[in-house]
Amino acid sequence: MKPNRNSYLLFLFTSAALFLLQYVVDVKSYIAVVLMYGLGIFFLFKQTPIHTLFFLFLLTIPFEKGIREWLITIVPDGIESWMQGYDLYVGFTLKMIFTATLSAILLVTKPRPRALIPMSLIIFMICIVASTINASDTMIAFLGFTRITLGILLFLTSANLAINRRLRADAGMVFLALLLFFGYIGSGQQFRTQPLGLFLEDSASLNPMGYRTTDGDPLYRVSGFTGHPTFFASFLSLLLPIGLGYFLHAWKNKLKWITYISFAAIVLSGIALISTQSRSAWFAITVTTAVFLFRAYHQKDKKILRILTVGTCMITILIVIIMPTIINRLATIPDVWTTGSGNVRLLLMQEAWNIMNAFPLLGAGSNHFVRIMSSQELPVNLQGFLFPVHNTFLLFFAELGIPAGLAFLWFIIQIMIQTFRRAAKQWITLGVWLGALTFVINAQFHTLFNQDPTFDLFMVLLGFATAL
Repeated sequence: MKPNRNSYLLFLFTSAALFLLQYVVDVKSYIAVVLMYGLGIFFLFKQTPIHTLFFLFLLTIPFEKGIREWLITIVPDGIESWMQGYDLYVGFTLKMIFTATLSAILLVTKPRPRALIPMSLIIFMICIVASTINASDTMIAFLGFTRITLGILLFLTSANLAINRRLRADAGMVFLALLLFFGYIGSGQQFRTQPLGLFLEDSASLNPMGYRTTDGDPLYRVSGFTGHPTFFASFLSLLLPIGLGYFLHAWKNKLKWITYISFAAIVLSGIALISTQSRSAWFAITVTTAVFLFRAYHQKDKKILRILTVGTCMITILIVIIMPTIINRLATIPDVWTTGSGNVRLLLMQEAWNIMNAFPLLGAGSNHFVRIMSSQELPVNLQGFLFPVHNTFLLFFAELGIPAGLAFLWFIIQIMIQTFRRAAKQWITLGVWLGALTFVINAQFHTLFNQDPTFDLFMVLLGFATAL
């Protein structure tokens, strides 16, 4: 994924398209910007039709939730105003168009050898087909099935296309542009302590004044364009290790332009990530930084180890001095399981185990967790908080069945283990691998599936990891 001269121009072009998206006022103008970007990629940068479609998809990953498509009621609101129901946002029209078209072209022009498709992925797909057919509401389950299928197609497409060195280098510039842009948006929201009022800000319609923490003092939380701070934090934490990988590579090889750009992206996105007040994302990035430090120490790379150590110390000092709210947020951790949100999370985990016991083989059906839960005798605090279990893997076990959950875990673990040694040889590729790892960490604390774009980006990074 090492950049070349053409990649630098692509970074500037992608950044210009992203910043232009701030000024869209409706879905039509959004699609117009996306199409203009695609035309530029095809004609100016001489990309193939397949690669052009792939870059169009990368550009649209974070925004589709903001173009407000379908809202499907899973559980209606209760009679009392505090008994909130649960609505499922379905926004994958552009994802479906780009991914399905891309996959169809690949099947015709350059099919991937069957032996390279993981057996665990085949088993997982068979399980979710059976679970969908067996679900009580086939239509709702089919929406979840479609969402998962798109993710699988993304993995296979990315794994196929990432074999091309030029595409890997160009995709890296797109990732950097996304990191810089969302760092800019998140930092802007933090400095204003409210959403920016842009059309693509999903929170502008759902929560115009922005989000506040519910544990301890009410602290403002930035949410970017992904609708909720935890989703934005998870998305940023997938991109930040890639940005850090580019910075270390550029620093070591004296690539000034990339050094400056990646540094700016890291600083702005770091501010945005901190401002999400997401403790799980903070933990994920701490693990990422520790792995980078360990790799530099193990390789006896004193230059990189020095810059990483100094940078980590400076960030820690700045956090303590400039952003004392972080200390207040961290201070709420001991109370999470008593007066904080941890109590509700534990109850949701208990409901997940109950559903797994009731539907061990095929699960309750995709998107059925809240519906099954609401039909039971629930504690009062859960009646006012109908939401899937805050663990993506546990959600898959409950909704798709134990065999499907095990197959999905096997699929991820298999790829992460097989690709680690190759990824660790270079800073950029290690950043991609660690980006995928941050999803695994964040997924232990959040439902990163239907409501945000993190699952899409995770499957893309997994595909890239297989080609490193």
